[in-house]
Amino acid sequence: MTTFDIFSLETLRTKIENMPKDRHIQCLNILAKYNSITINEPKYGNININLSCVPKEAIDDLLKFVSYVEDQENALMLAEEQKKKYQEVFFTCDNEQSQTAGSGAGL
Repeated sequence: MTTFDIFSLETLRTKIENMPKDRHIQCLNILAKYNSITINEPKYGNININLSCVPKEAIDDLLKFVSYVEDQENALMLAEEQKKKYQEVFFTCDNEQSQTAGSGAGL
């Protein structure tokens, strides 16, 4: 049994539920490593796992995975923001220079 409080497990569940399908599959692969966890897939396709019955080691692995995914997403968001800033700085300057050069050429 786990030693995690209900709030921690609820937070973990919510984070996993909000992930895309491919991340759900990765979470299932993590859980499938543990023989004590029974994974049954009903006919309608949803898989429900009671996290309060999952071993502490499996929860730790899921927490590490979720943290890794969040870190990845944050790094990508920062890179995208920086990319936008570079585009604004470099491409705006190029446009202003070409417009200035173009307006002075006709005189």
